[in-house]
Amino acid sequence: MDSDILKKIIKGYFGRIVLNRNTPLNIIFFVTSKCNAKCKHCFNWKNIMNSNKRKELNLEEIDKISKNLKYLQSLTISGGEPFLRDDLDKIIELFYKNTSIVQVNIPTNGILTNKIEKLVENILKKCQHLYLRIGLSIDGLYKDHDNIRGYPGCFNNVISTYNKLYKLKKDYPNLIVSAAITISTFNKNKIKQIINYLEHDLKLDDYVLLLTYGHPRVKNAINVGIKDYIAATKIYKEMLKERNTSLPSKLFLYLTKFTQEVIVEGLINKKRKIRCYAGKKIIVIDDIGDVYPCEILNKKIGSLRKVDYNNKRVFNSKNCKNILNFINNKKCVCPWTCSIQNSLVVNPFQIAGFKLNNLFRYFKRVKNYFRL
Repeated sequence: MDSDILKKIIKGYFGRIVLNRNTPLNIIFFVTSKCNAKCKHCFNWKNIMNSNKRKELNLEEIDKISKNLKYLQSLTISGGEPFLRDDLDKIIELFYKNTSIVQVNIPTNGILTNKIEKLVENILKKCQHLYLRIGLSIDGLYKDHDNIRGYPGCFNNVISTYNKLYKLKKDYPNLIVSAAITISTFNKNKIKQIINYLEHDLKLDDYVLLLTYGHPRVKNAINVGIKDYIAATKIYKEMLKERNTSLPSKLFLYLTKFTQEVIVEGLINKKRKIRCYAGKKIIVIDDIGDVYPCEILNKKIGSLRKVDYNNKRVFNSKNCKNILNFINNKKCVCPWTCSIQNSLVVNPFQIAGFKLNNLFRYFKRVKNYFRL
């Protein structure tokens, strides 16, 4: 591991644990509500429809925000389509200079091939000790993908973007090229076909399965049953058995598989078995500076613009404490992958607890069976 990256990890850990326990580990930052696609499963479509009325945070504001988050370690850029912002490389450079981040994740529809290539290379040049993960959205093959994304030619564009990024990896080993399949009613019966393509036709570092959530643009997009999700995760796990990946990718894939188990447990029992750190160790900042605990729970913590971009005033507010109490009392159960993964990273002992609990339940079922 690069010594500069290790220093940032130690600085961030020390800052969060010793100096300021309320500092987030991960931020999901919606840099724009503008988008060039019309995805059927999009949960953010209402903001996208009104994007011209929303005054995006500018670089000066983002600089102030990042300076108040100096112990931050991971940043996910979201939208809208993040690469529609011409200054995306400058945004990431600000966080790189002002915080302790070691990884940035950028999901993208991959439509703007040349612009994505240029901005990604700029980021890698300016932030040499940063792991940059680009997550290409691939929800189907050819016209299936175009129909789901509401953009003719979207599939060809995203594959062109993949090819450009794959070439960049030769000069920038800290570039991670990933893919994400969002399972919806429109592709739930074609997951095996999609995974086969990702596994055998592309040379991705890794890929993930996501569930449609929230209130999507097309209402029935969310109609994915528990059996559909379990079937998809089984295909995913079988494919991963054949993989020979690097240690970081193996750890990421293991975390992904365990996250899927937690999601299945929540879907079946309607209960949350692990502690959720949304609103505490992971937060969402939208394009106008409003802060939320996560992407699903529509409870606004506060506005950074109203407190001169001082996140402590938002996190120490009575409203924030009330929302955290709501989450801590397990009032909500959700399939939001980002929050579950973050919670497991913050408190990895939960993995052992979850496994032991499931083992106990298994033996209890066996015992009851023999009593019959």
